[in-house]
Amino acid sequence: MKWDFEESTVRNIKTFEHASTSTIMYNILSRRILRHVKIIVSSREFKVSELPAEARPKEIITLNGLTLQDAYKLFTFLLFENGQRVWEKIEIMSPRLLQLVSVPVFLILIAVVMGSNPDRPPPSTVTELYSRILLVLRSVENMRNRKQILLIINKLKAMAFEGMKEGRVVFYKTDLDDFALSSDEVQDLMTKVPDNNILSRHLMEGDFTFFFCHQSMQEFLAASFISEMELEMFIRFDGQHLHEKRWSVVRRFVTGIVYTKSNNDLHSVSDQTQKRQNLARSIRSRLQEKTGIYDKFVRMELYTEIYESGDDNLMKGLSVIDASFISLNRDEAHIIGSLAARNQSLRSLNLCDCSINDELLGIIARCLVNRIQVSHTFSNDSIRRNTILCVNLEFMSLRSLSSSDIVQYSHLFAAMHCS
Repeated sequence: MKWDFEESTVRNIKTFEHASTSTIMYNILSRRILRHVKIIVSSREFKVSELPAEARPKEIITLNGLTLQDAYKLFTFLLFENGQRVWEKIEIMSPRLLQLVSVPVFLILIAVVMGSNPDRPPPSTVTELYSRILLVLRSVENMRNRKQILLIINKLKAMAFEGMKEGRVVFYKTDLDDFALSSDEVQDLMTKVPDNNILSRHLMEGDFTFFFCHQSMQEFLAASFISEMELEMFIRFDGQHLHEKRWSVVRRFVTGIVYTKSNNDLHSVSDQTQKRQNLARSIRSRLQEKTGIYDKFVRMELYTEIYESGDDNLMKGLSVIDASFISLNRDEAHIIGSLAARNQSLRSLNLCDCSINDELLGIIARCLVNRIQVSHTFSNDSIRRNTILCVNLEFMSLRSLSSSDIVQYSHLFAAMHCS
């Protein structure tokens, strides 16, 4: 939503006074109420936990978006008679997508991809989802031929990459001109909005700014540009930049694209074997590094990167999955469970102090249902704070659970006996 601080909303209120959202936000930001709170606004709230302790807020309030029930209603409405059948197919074949549909833009993207070909298996990774979005765009575009559309996409890759290098998500008409693009050509992937100068909003195109439809779309296109680099440049850029935090999402996409089983004309990846080997060495090296408090964030990024690759050899290198002290969300819980389920050499899964609850553990349990036979016999001190849940892994560790929680979670896993 837009916070428009018009004159009617700019008024002082008391802490418990009923008011509109914009009025409340005005009073918070102007320190008229809740004067001592730390205010951090971010589109990616999980990144807040990476801040230094003195800058980190005690509580993080997030807008979680759609409930699964509401997402289902919208999805089935968008796909009409195919909606329920396709949703059930996603539940069985690609449950990770269901962890993303709370974000409206992902719901729309998934609906577009599945609606274009309801009989095709759903995407298994976010990399595949975005690749198929571009394939759909290419197939339904009637105004230009295939070669022209691919040329436009390649120009957008370069522009997205330059934006990432400069650390910006806002583009201007001059940026489009630099890459020989017009606003009509980018309208399917970018949003055009009036510039801040209110007096010139009615004027020409130069008074508009442009954003990709979602920041991850810019990151995906930048990743495709990096994946298509010459091998020497790719290795150099990987070593110098891709390990930086601001490139973390891009790196996931790079790994997903480079490890794509079959290239299509959307991604012209040369020297694919060598690039895979370079990424694999980097992943293994970073998994062995210890970097203090930041280590937990590096671990989750690496697990997500390995998941996006879909590569069994990379997964086999995970003898231990350590999610301790990571505040897991639903998507990350699915990634952890999926990696554990697909890795036959896994010895231990550590879930200590990771804000685990019945929903998240249920997601992990459903991933593991075909992987492990569970013995839900606890050690004698099972009611104490540190608890080991024994499975045919060497151990699965659950921490900070009450005795009632332990009983509840043991029933989740006890239901997972395999034949």
